[in-house]
Amino acid sequence: MNKAKERKSFGCHKAVKLHEVLERTKIYAVTEIPSKALEAIGMESFTDVQDALEKATSLKGKDSQVLVVDDAGVAVPVSETS
Repeated sequence: MNKAKERKSFGCHKAVKLHEVLERTKIYAVTEIPSKALEAIGMESFTDVQDALEKATSLKGKDSQVLVVDDAGVAVPVSETS
């Protein structure tokens, strides 16, 4: 990931931010991307939003906070700790 930070190629910032987020949290993706591809980068794949939400709440509790991002491919995650 250090090489990605050093290179200034278009779109590289998304990979860096994704890596930073995955170091602190779990990402459950509801997508048609093959689950093996997502698992290779540390995400868990779901085919249904409700299933993903149920998994998250089963791990963190019913009062946990969950962020749902629609069309995440055009989003760059930023947090107060970034």
